Amino acid sequence: TFSLALLTSPTAIPAEAKRPRPHRNPVPDYISATDLTDPVRAALDAKAKGRRVIVVFDIDNTLLTMPQDLGSDAWFTWRARRDDFPTVLADSRLLLATSAMAPTQPDAPALVARLQAAHIPVYALSARGSELRGATEAALLSQGIDLSPAPECGPPLCTRRGNLGDARIRTAMKLAGLKPAAEPYRPVTVSDGLMLVSGQDKGLMLNLLLRSLKTPYTDVWFVDDTFHNIEDVRAAAPRITARVHPYSYERYWPAAEAFQADPARQSKADTDLAAIKSALCATVHATACPVP
Repeated sequence: TFSLALLTSPTAIPAEAKRPRPHRNPVPDYISATDLTDPVRAALDAKAKGRRVIVVFDIDNTLLTMPQDLGSDAWFTWRARRDDFPTVLADSRLLLATSAMAPTQPDAPALVARLQAAHIPVYALSARGSELRGATEAALLSQGIDLSPAPECGPPLCTRRGNLGDARIRTAMKLAGLKPAAEPYRPVTVSDGLMLVSGQDKGLMLNLLLRSLKTPYTDVWFVDDTFHNIEDVRAAAPRITARVHPYSYERYWPAAEAFQADPARQSKADTDLAAIKSALCATVHATACPVP
């Protein structure tokens, strides 16, 4: 039988036994949704119950969408299957930088504002590259979505502003106890509530983001329209300290499938893009123009 002195002595228990055992969350189920109200309401309910909540949205076809086929997510996917990827990426950058986008649903900006009014941090985690930061911020602000109140990212990932390259990402992963991949990482940028990850694994990037925020959140709501991003986040969830709630936002899935099955719309997108580039290059020397 242990004595009272042994039970209360600070030196009675070996140091190894005092260290917390690594905790691994289960792989969470995802929830299909066609209305952003669903994850927003769930996050607000959790906040009201005293949970420390953060909400992370994708941008394209989740918060914002193209009001035409050209430059849309469906168009990008179709082009990427057909054409040289660097060319597709360059065309997409041109369209994202110049096109006016619209909210995916009329109340999307109000729903973001509702979370912020409840003191729930809101981040956007996008596959866009860092070169589109200015255009992305402008597109969000034009629709009344201001993510700058979100807490700033710090170490281990964000040791400075601007692009965070392969070496910084690898160092952050090692400090977080994660194993880096063999291939180099593309640059990411994180500030003012916006994380652009250049098409890289969103499960990994979400993990690094949460570990680089000062508050230890208990729950993160993740909302994305691309299912492989949902799967990446689910796979990463056991290594994320917060409980992950993935929402597959499927409001635009039927429209995307319709475009993929319609050669006439695809042909029109090609014609429209050629006309835009022709008019642009006839008046200015743009990066999208052929080298003279």
